Amino acid sequence: MTTLYWYVCATFRLKTHGLTIFLDAYIDRAEGAPGTGLSAGDITECDWIVVGHSHFDHLYGAERIMANTHATLIGSYETIRVMEAAGGPAERMICVAGVDGVRLSDDVFGSVYPSQHSSLWSVQCGTQSGDVSIVDPGLTRQEQRD
Repeated sequence: MTTLYWYVCATFRLKTHGLTIFLDAYIDRAEGAPGTGLSAGDITECDWIVVGHSHFDHLYGAERIMANTHATLIGSYETIRVMEAAGGPAERMICVAGVDGVRLSDDVFGSVYPSQHSSLWSVQCGTQSGDVSIVDPGLTRQEQRD
């Protein structure tokens, strides 16, 4: 059974094939704003966090979800750079760009589509400002890292 929970804005929790996947992590709201009744710090079950881009209304809370779970975060180079600066565990983050794929389990595969909504620099991903990022569309990001 697959279940999709919507936490308003752009955040969803998808439960499928034994996985708990957050699509973005923005659960908490500013003081005085209507909230979801749940805090990112309350999340104790998560396998993957897939972040659309690094704006606060997509990424904020991911660092707390990662701290409370074994989740791996998938995001753009800019998203990973922001998470590195927040102390996110590099071994549990995967940089992706427009033609990548990521295997979430034997039964679940994620395809990544191009976006121009972030920059490409990250120490963990091996690129800095001015570097050229080249990917092999025939390999998953995990295979490219190995």
